[in-house]
Amino acid sequence: MRYVSGKIYRGGEFIEGHLGFEDGIIEEIGKGAKKDAQAKGIIVPTFANAHTHIADAVILDEIKEGILEVVAPPNGLKHRVLRNTPKKTLIDTMRSVSHRMLSSGIEYFADFREGGSEGVELLKKALSDSDLKARIFGRPSGMTYEREEMEQLLKKVDGIGLSSILDYEHTDIKRIAEHTKSQGKYFALHASEREREDIDAVLDLKPDFLIHMNKASVGDLKICCDNHVPVVVCPRSEVFFGHIPDIPKMLKLGVTLALGSDNAMINTPYSLLREMEFAYKISRLKGEVEAKNILDMVLRTSRKVLNAGDDICLTQGKVANFIVFQLPNKNPAYALVSGASAQDISMISIDNYLWMKNR
Repeated sequence: MRYVSGKIYRGGEFIEGHLGFEDGIIEEIGKGAKKDAQAKGIIVPTFANAHTHIADAVILDEIKEGILEVVAPPNGLKHRVLRNTPKKTLIDTMRSVSHRMLSSGIEYFADFREGGSEGVELLKKALSDSDLKARIFGRPSGMTYEREEMEQLLKKVDGIGLSSILDYEHTDIKRIAEHTKSQGKYFALHASEREREDIDAVLDLKPDFLIHMNKASVGDLKICCDNHVPVVVCPRSEVFFGHIPDIPKMLKLGVTLALGSDNAMINTPYSLLREMEFAYKISRLKGEVEAKNILDMVLRTSRKVLNAGDDICLTQGKVANFIVFQLPNKNPAYALVSGASAQDISMISIDNYLWMKNR
């Protein structure tokens, strides 16, 4: 049996102890260090990236345009590039990104995949040899509701993820949302990203979660909280396009917050550690936030948003999916969000995937 020891994240807190695992299952967990531990440091469950567009990684040029010119459908820069890129290149790019996500300790991610059913199939091919677990949010190939297309698309996805109510006619987006929910699938969309949107119109679509909410008012956020609608913030992307997310305010209002990396041509999806650090430090511009709150956004609430299991406690008998960081552990949450990097990882265990740093 293999052992790791140090500060172990359990039930939202860190305890000093050790963890023994064999054949991908936790066989022992308890107090005290193990002299023969193969990795020591800070031990946390695997990460979840709550919002990505990983195919955007095919865009290698420096982005200088504004948000509308880059991401607005149907003819923003990214959409033109995705349409004109060979399918094999898209698959190879998404496969490469997915492998790097896994090697960074990310187990789950939610991807908003453009291109209709064909776009979804390309992502599935890219992930065919990976232990990474995707929550795929597709979207229709056009900007209108087509019943037959939706029927085919919904057979292939976990849900539908749209850009914004500003990009669709109300009748079309309403029908897309209703069709999605009628099939028991998730529905999510970007909201109040570049300008404030009518929160009543947004919530009338019954979204399972929203992305961004940069321009939302206090009242809008309270309504989201009252209706139990989580929000995924993507700080690096939002600041890139000129908007500073007010994470302290959102948390103070009781909004359930998760963390995502957003567009892969701006932020690499496998750099959640950098996303956490940025979220933590930029929050000081808006007040203050505890390091533990930021860490919970990738360990607990992102999993909740993705329906990846609320209970992430590392416990005997459960799957041994965890990451070990070789870092000082006096204050584990702060150590992880204040500047940890992939180079600090000494072990990753995810299902059939086990990686250990050479000692």
